[in-house]
Amino acid sequence: MQQLDFKTLKNLKQSSGSLAEQVYKELHWAIITGKIPSGTRLVESVLAEQMGVSRTPVREALQKLVSDGSVYSIPRAGYIVEDMSERDVVDLFMARAAVERIIVKLAAERITPDELKGLEANLKEMNKVLKGSLTNKMIDLDTEFHQLLSRAARSKTLYELNQILIKRTLRFRVFCLRVPEIAKVTRDGHILIVKALKSSDPKKAEEAILSHLEDTKRTVAYYVEGLRRESFMTSDIEL
Repeated sequence: MQQLDFKTLKNLKQSSGSLAEQVYKELHWAIITGKIPSGTRLVESVLAEQMGVSRTPVREALQKLVSDGSVYSIPRAGYIVEDMSERDVVDLFMARAAVERIIVKLAAERITPDELKGLEANLKEMNKVLKGSLTNKMIDLDTEFHQLLSRAARSKTLYELNQILIKRTLRFRVFCLRVPEIAKVTRDGHILIVKALKSSDPKKAEEAILSHLEDTKRTVAYYVEGLRRESFMTSDIEL
């Protein structure tokens, strides 16, 4: 049984936010960064012992991981970290395209000058990051960009749907956006989207987001299949 380092959890009771939420964040980050590989069986009692917390917050965290698609539960067997195939990636980005094409069309009609400035500021930060070493900052900026787009559409339903879909892709963006060539393609796609929004052209905005998501889908699908071929996305580890 693999022992993971969860030393950061020893002071959780003194930190902000609920204990269950912080256990969730720690586990979620471990999953999306590959520290806990796909196929790993997560055992509530073992995780509680490793993290130095009771089983209750771990149970709540695992249930939240089920709801966001990171793990699935098997009755009387525990929880398994989800695997994802190329087909799953394609389906996920089809869903994102269906939602975000509506978002940008609405945003082209409803976005305010201040919101456009927010998107442009995001692009400037991306340019700064691209000039240095790529870190998690690029991932944060990519997430922020799509959140800003969603807010500009003035649709609570679309915003919430897109938040779920963006979170599902985080597991792969963590790695892909650390590759300079991929990060630059992402930035360039965002530039075209902002250009279309500034011209208040819903059709061009739709074309820009679909092209951007298609590029991202191909990159992620290639990455996922590469990991599967190298057997990095399956594991007999039990935690």
